[in-house]
Amino acid sequence: MGKLFNLKEWLTIPEAAKHLSNICAEEVSDADVLRLGLDGHLKLSVNFVNHARARRGRPIPFTIADCFKAISSGEYPKDLKWHFGDGTLVKALNPQLNLSDEDAKKADVYPLSLNLDGKRFLTLEDSIIILKGIWDLPMIGGERLDIEHEYQYLTGGPRVTLCQFDGGALVESEDGTYICQLQESFDDNEYEAGSLARLEIIKGKIANKDVTKEEGNKLLDEHKERRKVFLDRQKENNEAGNQINNYYPAAGLPSDGVLVVRTKEIRAFERRLLGEKDAEKPLTTRERNNLLTVIAALCNYSDIKPQGHGAAAQISRLTDDIGASLGAAAIKKYLDDIPQALESKKK
Repeated sequence: MGKLFNLKEWLTIPEAAKHLSNICAEEVSDADVLRLGLDGHLKLSVNFVNHARARRGRPIPFTIADCFKAISSGEYPKDLKWHFGDGTLVKALNPQLNLSDEDAKKADVYPLSLNLDGKRFLTLEDSIIILKGIWDLPMIGGERLDIEHEYQYLTGGPRVTLCQFDGGALVESEDGTYICQLQESFDDNEYEAGSLARLEIIKGKIANKDVTKEEGNKLLDEHKERRKVFLDRQKENNEAGNQINNYYPAAGLPSDGVLVVRTKEIRAFERRLLGEKDAEKPLTTRERNNLLTVIAALCNYSDIKPQGHGAAAQISRLTDDIGASLGAAAIKKYLDDIPQALESKKK
């Protein structure tokens, strides 16, 4: 392992391929690195060289089965956003069911939070933030399709025609506390009337003489009027605190984002490849049960039910308060083990 490698926090895909080739004593290509990422063996990341805009949220442990339970009981976790309809549309689409107003209204409830993977949901904040530096790829949204497309391109495979995940392209913080949905400005959308991107299309048509001079001038005049409407709408959204309405979910990673691999991920992959165990000594069962019992006692003192809906998210927010953030998903893993730990202490 070179001295420079130890000083670097991340490597580009070609650099990672070269490094792994030396470690494995066999050729590892850029495509191989991407495949390792797609198959879950190596965490890939992206470096936002020119920054990126996004909406942030915390992944909440919540399954599809939990959704049905919540709707059936009428107890809806506050960490998720819900749609509560009046049942009119449900009755109109299902006249053969002869639903009562109450049943139709109950059937017109569903989560607005993004379903990430059937086990976690994501409630996005109503604000736009700027992402800088390195962010990891969770490989569940449009970012996965981008990597798959690049892999197929490098290996001469078929064109990727799969539709994207409804939530667009996602990235996550290094500790997994936050998952962000990448955003694009409507001003960069060439199909949006009055946008700068649309103006560039018009200029291109004029430059290529795809339209006559008169037609070109007419298109420019129309764009000028639509631009005023566009800017007024954006201003209204900003003044009303609805900045998110000036953006929409990005289908993929930005073109100026550079795919990288954190060096710590490469080291972890090397250890797994060589069958080496981490230097850190794992907790014994007794030590783990003791710590879980302490957590259970603190939860009881704070009136938090470890197995209750939203408990992990509540504790996650408490970790924020002390400046040592932990994601709800990571916390829930420990909370789920508490009943067994308490049972072992009673034996």
